[in-house]
Amino acid sequence: MMATGEQFGAFIRGYKDWQALTQALPFQNDPNMVRGAFEISLDHLISFLRPVFAAAAQRSTKLDYPGVAAEYLGDLNRVKLELGNVSVPLADRRFYEQYLAALQGLIETLGSLPVPPEGHLGFRKHALHAFGFLTAEYAFATTAASPLTVLFEARAMFVKLSHSPDCPADGLLVGSRVDGAPTLSGFILDDFAYAAGLGVQFDYEQFDLLSRAGVADFLDMAAYLLRLQGDAVLRGDPEGLRAFQAMAEDRERSYVEMMERESGQS
Repeated sequence: MMATGEQFGAFIRGYKDWQALTQALPFQNDPNMVRGAFEISLDHLISFLRPVFAAAAQRSTKLDYPGVAAEYLGDLNRVKLELGNVSVPLADRRFYEQYLAALQGLIETLGSLPVPPEGHLGFRKHALHAFGFLTAEYAFATTAASPLTVLFEARAMFVKLSHSPDCPADGLLVGSRVDGAPTLSGFILDDFAYAAGLGVQFDYEQFDLLSRAGVADFLDMAAYLLRLQGDAVLRGDPEGLRAFQAMAEDRERSYVEMMERESGQS
């Protein structure tokens, strides 16, 4: 097995070769070329892969490399099928086949890159630690854990944690899996903070989510508030869920009214 540095080195070499091949694609050089369904699909796939490959070349800790690669290999297979269903000159077909083979090799190399077990900025490791009470006290199981997300699931409920600096309100989502229970869009950290008397909107700005310490502090606070106010919700108690839903709707109305007042004053 290659060492981590060698794995990324092999990927970077393949990435540079892929960039050169991509520049040689006919529709990359001729903006006036009439593109068929195959060319459009391939161009879309390339546009999605470019930032992923660039991040991997920088050894990003944000990517779940095996998961990302599996997703794009599926997309690549669909593009291959499209090539088989179109009529193109033999020379062009051979070039496209060689290009797609090289792209498949690069995606497979991407999938072999190591994922840091602690996650991005320690998110995965600290999320599992801070929310360990879900497994110890509420019979949740960890069903997914990537560098940026951790999912806990029980028979009745799920708890999803995400590292989302651009939208920190997405950091905690709690939802119901109880058949016959009221349909829930999910509870966020603002709801549990509101139940604790901390106002209609949680103060996310107090945490630097671009630092390890800030990520850890945020997860600790989220775990504390969920544990403090979420017992009935985590147990999936139908009456408790209805009561918490009513409280969350009250918070949302109060928040909207607050924003309308502030808008009127500006």
